[in-house]
Amino acid sequence: MKPAWRQRQDRLVNWFPALALALLALLTYWLDQQVGSGLLGGRKAQLKHEPDYFLERFLATRLGEDGRPYQTLRAERLEHYPDDRSLFITEPQLRARDDRGYTIEAQAKTGLVQDYGDSALLTGAVRIVRTPPENAKDTRGQITLVTEALRIVPDRQWMESDQAVTITDRRAIIQGVGMQFDGKAETLKVLAKVRAQFQPAPLNRPPQLP
Repeated sequence: MKPAWRQRQDRLVNWFPALALALLALLTYWLDQQVGSGLLGGRKAQLKHEPDYFLERFLATRLGEDGRPYQTLRAERLEHYPDDRSLFITEPQLRARDDRGYTIEAQAKTGLVQDYGDSALLTGAVRIVRTPPENAKDTRGQITLVTEALRIVPDRQWMESDQAVTITDRRAIIQGVGMQFDGKAETLKVLAKVRAQFQPAPLNRPPQLP
C-alpha cells in the first residue's frame, strides 16, 4: 500500500497538466501575433546577444469566447533577443482560467523563454496558485506550488525543479528537494527529502438533540 503522502501526491497530478500548459499558452499566443505582424524577428543579421525589442510595464490579455479575460500576462519588462529567439521577462505575472472556472496564477522574479516558447525557466520566488470557483465541489480547495526555480516544456507537458519545493492544499503540505512532472505519463515525483503533513478531514457528526 502506498504511504499517505504518496497517495496525496498522486491526487495532485490531475492539477499539473493544466498548469504546465497555461503558463506558456498566453505568451506563445502573444508571440505568434507579434511575429506575424513583423514586430519580432527582425535584424536577422545581428549576432550579438543584445535585445532588439523591449516592452516595459505591459499587460497582454487574451479574451475567451464569452468575451471575458481568459489569460493575462503582466510584467515589468520584456526583452527580445533575436540571436537565440529568446525572451527575458522581469517580474512576470500570469493569470489564466480554464473551462471549468478554475483560476491559475503564477509569478516569479524572472522568466526566460527559449525559442519562442519551446521551453521556459522561471526563477526567484516562483509561486503558482490554483483556485477553484466558489461553486466547485473540490475538497482540496486552493493548491499552491512554491519553489525557487521551475523549468517548463509545454509540448512535452513536462515541468521540473532541482530546488526545494512545497506543495500545499487545504489538508496537506508536501515538501522535498527536486520535482519532476510528466503530464503525458501523469506522474509526479518529489525526488528527495520528502516530508508531508496532513490535516484530518472533519468528521460529519450527527446533530445533537437538545
